[in-house]
Amino acid sequence: MRGHTRSRGYIYLFFLILVLLYFWRLVTPFTRDRAIFINSDFNLQFYPWLKFAYEQWRHGHVPLWNPYINAGQPGLADIQMAALYPINLVVYALLALFRQPFTPDALIGITLLHFWLAAVFTYLLGRRVTGSDLGGIVAAVVYTFSGYMVLFASIQLSVLQTATWLPGVLLLADRAFLQGGRRNTLGLSVLLAIVVLAGHPQMFLYTVYAVLALALIRWYERRAASGLHPTPVAPLAIRLRGEVRIFGRLAAALAVAMGLAAVQLLPTAELFAHSHRAEQLNFHYTSAGLPPEQWAGFFLAGAVSDAIFFVGITALVLAAWGVWQRWTDARAWVLLGTLAFLLTLGGHTFVYPLFYILAPGFALFREQYRIVYVFILAIALLAGLGTTALTASWQQENREGMERGRRAVSWGAIVALAVGIVLHLARPLFPTHHGLAAVSQAWAYVEMALVALALILLGVERGRVRGRTASALLVGVLMLELFSPIWQRPLRDRPPEGIYPVTPLVQAMMSDPARPFRISSEGLLPGGPNSAIVYGLEDILGYTPLGLGYVEMLNHLPETKRWGMLNVRYVLTRRDFSGDGRFALVAEEGDQRVYRFGSREWLPRVFLTHRVQVVDPERVWERLASADLREVVLLEEPPHSPPAAPMGEDVVRLVTYNATKAVVQVRSASAGMLVFSEMYYPDWRAYVDGQRVPVYRADGVLRAVPVPAGDHRVEMVYRPRWFYVGTAISLLTGILVLAGIFFRPRQRHLNTRSTGDA
Repeated sequence: MRGHTRSRGYIYLFFLILVLLYFWRLVTPFTRDRAIFINSDFNLQFYPWLKFAYEQWRHGHVPLWNPYINAGQPGLADIQMAALYPINLVVYALLALFRQPFTPDALIGITLLHFWLAAVFTYLLGRRVTGSDLGGIVAAVVYTFSGYMVLFASIQLSVLQTATWLPGVLLLADRAFLQGGRRNTLGLSVLLAIVVLAGHPQMFLYTVYAVLALALIRWYERRAASGLHPTPVAPLAIRLRGEVRIFGRLAAALAVAMGLAAVQLLPTAELFAHSHRAEQLNFHYTSAGLPPEQWAGFFLAGAVSDAIFFVGITALVLAAWGVWQRWTDARAWVLLGTLAFLLTLGGHTFVYPLFYILAPGFALFREQYRIVYVFILAIALLAGLGTTALTASWQQENREGMERGRRAVSWGAIVALAVGIVLHLARPLFPTHHGLAAVSQAWAYVEMALVALALILLGVERGRVRGRTASALLVGVLMLELFSPIWQRPLRDRPPEGIYPVTPLVQAMMSDPARPFRISSEGLLPGGPNSAIVYGLEDILGYTPLGLGYVEMLNHLPETKRWGMLNVRYVLTRRDFSGDGRFALVAEEGDQRVYRFGSREWLPRVFLTHRVQVVDPERVWERLASADLREVVLLEEPPHSPPAAPMGEDVVRLVTYNATKAVVQVRSASAGMLVFSEMYYPDWRAYVDGQRVPVYRADGVLRAVPVPAGDHRVEMVYRPRWFYVGTAISLLTGILVLAGIFFRPRQRHLNTRSTGDA
């Protein structure tokens, strides 16, 4: 047992070394070779989000509201921020313990950790499926370093975090279905909850359906093995026992997982209902998938298709061998992989429309090609089976099996060489045809792999290459073909000034002490549209799939009207406003300029008005264009205490301001409406001198609070009720799960007497 544990430890260490070697340019100490991920969601979206979450947690605040993008919107409820994801929380805790900032290198560390975890989980699942360490290692290499993981998931953190757990989820699901056990079922619940918190709802949906498909397959296999499937006369109780056992465990696991993740799911559901995404959903929006002309991408690394589907010809050959030689072990993964592949095609087949109509959740998400990771995992497991079957035939000196395998691969190598020769000869004839050059280059890896496989099999057949040497060569060919074409594609040279340099233009805005104010960056901040988070600036723009739907209506207003409403002090632009008296040039660098904006339309962050106009919600945007918002506030319903005509000068002083709370001291001789240039959202609460008052949706997107005459203290606090409800549900579920894992019910022992001799 100790030796077995030690050998697994070596395998886990091998995976760690492999990940570090593969991504060596991300971790090398030599500055000249240092790289960063390509300009993508890695820096455009995820690094700013995680930095915001870390800073909030480090200062003892739950990251409930994000004031830095889109003029403010829910933070934690935006599920891709993964503010409650356990691995992120552990990293935050370690950084805070050692008083370290959250840097891009910290995000790289999180990314590489997930590659290692993906390898470990796939190895454990592969070992269960194949019955060998070598089969598990091959499966881990194929899945972890596939084009999907390296080129797509690596720069889409929530995708990577979710895809990492799929092998572990299926491993525990298979154990729960076949072996039973309360701990297996509860363990499956915990992993499913982690998948939710990882931050990609679409990938969670795919994971759940993969588990359901596996449950159906195992149920059918059990019925067939027991003889119940073809025997309709079996007693009903016996026939239903398997169904209750398997699907009852799945239902229980899913219900517990939803309870554990309720703290994330409930706020996200509320945000989704208010987001622009909810209004875009239809079949055409959701049905995009992998077209047939892209299928070659599974063995050609990006020549005529997207390389994110690449697994290599070696893995496909080994998978085919696994199906051929070990069908009984392979059929579950063939069926699961086939279903995933058909769904990957989206609307190009009629399979996805059936799921769109009948399967809950499939009508909520776009780009169905993302489910290809389930197909790739199936290919990886089948490749592990093929490797195990192949090496077993070597050890047993199965001459017929070896000769069959060698002959098939040899013919494949001959055909590949013939096609390669044609491609190489055609290149000089069509020198300007870039597609031909790309296909020729990608095809060279196919030739190399098939020739190398044929030579290995020939060496084994003739007794010149034996046992472990042949296995090592086989894995080496697999890794060489899989790694070589794509390993550098997700990387770029690290800029010497960093991803988020503080340029003179940025410094001009950051140095203004008159906070709070907003900027309009026009997407020109270094690092991307969410970089305002990094710089501590509040932008009216941002990059997120779950932006508030009514905020987009602001785009129908004149630009300066929008800037004025949202308290924009600075505009970062390539345009020239030198002829407009409302703009004062603050700084200039190259073709970019920073202007300070100020006009009658500019509104302070908090101000008092004494006129209210009730407007139909459908017409508020028309009225906004011409209304003087300093003098009148547009509401969608009459206030319970209407304002009065002004009788003197109002004094409004912002005392406290942070992400989730603003305290304002107001002095006025007459009642008024206190308007906050802050995004309206149902979970904001207002208190005047400690007494709660209603918060009205003002001017279509802002907040307003009625304030009586006199001196008053007004507090605006963000208290998302669904977060607190979800927290209570998650805590209660967590207690029940811990009780189920660590406490076993007492079993009654019945003393029976034998009466046979009576």
